[in-house]
Amino acid sequence: MYVLKFFFFVIYFPAILFSLTTVSSLISEKQVLLYLLRNLTLPDSFKSSWNSSHSTPCRWEGIRCDHRRRITVFNLSGYGISGQLGPEIGQLKIVKKIDLSFNRLTGVIPLELVNCSQLKHLDFSVNSFTGGLPRNLEKLVHLRTFKVYHNSLSGEVPESLFGIPHLKFVNLSSNNFVGSIPLSVGNCREMQDLYLNDNNLVGVLPESLEELELLTHLDVSSNHLEGRIPLGLGKCKNLIELVLSGNSFFGEIPRSLGNCSGLRTFDVANNRLMGDIPLSVWKIASLEVIHVHNNSLSGKLP
Repeated sequence: MYVLKFFFFVIYFPAILFSLTTVSSLISEKQVLLYLLRNLTLPDSFKSSWNSSHSTPCRWEGIRCDHRRRITVFNLSGYGISGQLGPEIGQLKIVKKIDLSFNRLTGVIPLELVNCSQLKHLDFSVNSFTGGLPRNLEKLVHLRTFKVYHNSLSGEVPESLFGIPHLKFVNLSSNNFVGSIPLSVGNCREMQDLYLNDNNLVGVLPESLEELELLTHLDVSSNHLEGRIPLGLGKCKNLIELVLSGNSFFGEIPRSLGNCSGLRTFDVANNRLMGDIPLSVWKIASLEVIHVHNNSLSGKLP
């Protein structure tokens, strides 16, 4: 009899433990969302959806869960939400996608965000966030997409951002970032899109950009960058768009840019470039758009 009771205990105890853990997680994550709600103004349509009497938040507007009913998607993009994002966001330990873009959010991005260790996609674009980016972004080791364009963010671009090993898409454009582009940008070997345009960045383009062989779009226009253009040494075959306009780049356009054999858009307008436009650039068969005005270029068009 005792053996039989022990058998049932061994069989059913893990299932009971799993069930209790799941319920505990649900209560915790539901509470996190309700705490976040205290500092946010949501549309009236959310009042029936985000209801504290519901046993689970998995069917709430903008929320998606995995098979264990843990929150994996927090997507409130384009709902016209106002207010501030609270530090409780860091309690969503399993969330893989946070998209709060196209709203009216203000205040700083919580430092606790880096505790969302499973995060793959982050989009805070087109809001009114202020202050700097969190300094320990390298903790987001699974992050692929980081978009915060069109806010009022300031300070330097942290080196930690480019310490994220599998980062592919970065858009920091239309903010007030200052300082130089971190040398660590070359560590992101999987980078495909890098938009740093319309900020107040200074210094030179890091030569480490040459290490980004998968890069397809690079836009650093409308900053205060200077120096020579270091690109085109044979590792830019995937580059489609290169926009460097509205800076203070000087010297000649490098002939090695002809190695960027897939280039479609080449924009270096409003700089201090001189010399001829290399024939190797004109020979790029895929080239569709080229802007070179307001420089000191010479020579004849082919």
